[in-house]
Amino acid sequence: MRRFLSPTSRRRFHRLDGVDPAAGSSDRLGQVQWVLSRALCSFTLVPLPADATRRRDAVRLRARADAPFAEPGFAEDWRSDAVAIWCWDRPRVWRSIEAAGFDPARVRIVPETIVQARAAVDGLRLVAALDGVDAQLWRDGVLVASRWFADVPTQADWLLFQRGASIATLQSTIPQPVAPVWIDRAWLAGPSSFNFTRVAPRQLAAAIALLAALPLGWRAGEAIALNLADARLARAQASEAASLGGLEASRRRALADLDAVQAIAQLDRFPSQLALLAAVTKRLPDDTRLVEWSFQAGDLSFTATADAPIDLPAAVRTLSAAPLLTNLVADRALDGRGIVVRCRVRA
Repeated sequence: MRRFLSPTSRRRFHRLDGVDPAAGSSDRLGQVQWVLSRALCSFTLVPLPADATRRRDAVRLRARADAPFAEPGFAEDWRSDAVAIWCWDRPRVWRSIEAAGFDPARVRIVPETIVQARAAVDGLRLVAALDGVDAQLWRDGVLVASRWFADVPTQADWLLFQRGASIATLQSTIPQPVAPVWIDRAWLAGPSSFNFTRVAPRQLAAAIALLAALPLGWRAGEAIALNLADARLARAQASEAASLGGLEASRRRALADLDAVQAIAQLDRFPSQLALLAAVTKRLPDDTRLVEWSFQAGDLSFTATADAPIDLPAAVRTLSAAPLLTNLVADRALDGRGIVVRCRVRA
């Protein structure tokens, strides 16, 4: 059975603040599939090194650190060079599922994008979502950028989305939203989706302590791996000094191990979104509100507004002093009170 989670009232969709009893029935396996509105989840694309070991753990640590929710749920689409990750507020979704009389642990949650047919051609498009519209960029049949809008975006927002997706030639014409084509099977590639499930208080405390120790353990593991690579190279040089061919082979293996460790370290080169939020908000006036926020692969863009017009030159000077931000560009927002900022985050 497929049911829908949507923040607005639709006859055949479950609302987050109520349940439509007329929606669907269980399939022959008794499994319920909840299709999550694009409005309720975020999207990010994490690049992968070509030859990295333990990259699954590194990507999940990165996704957990960058999630905009305290207790996130995830769905992932693995490709050869990148992984697309959708993230949502798991407790909020679970409460709606429980209100409908289902056990959340036995329900499969999927974002609406992955149960819609892929784009027939590469490029930009707007898709009519369960709520609002989804701006998408497809390359080689893979979704590489996605941003949700409550309505058809303005030209300024449309151009900002393209800049955030690193499009060289911007398209000023806003396309008409196309209706999605629903499919029976999610098109996730690679491993199945993962979630952080409920645990007992004692287990939760242990998990929090483990998460707190992970950064230290991760760095210690990198140091150990580097030391092992150096030790392997030294042993090879000592024991095979008489054989140039054997020494060269051992040296190549040691250097390959070093490259793999350095590639993993590159996955976590940017600060967390919490650190970025703190760096931005403490340099803006107290009554400032962030109404748009997008961070992907080191590119940060956000829109801030306030009750009174924000002093644009003063905001640029203050934000440029933040040690995490560089290449900062700011424009006046369309409402005349706010500002639109685009910058690069230092690794």
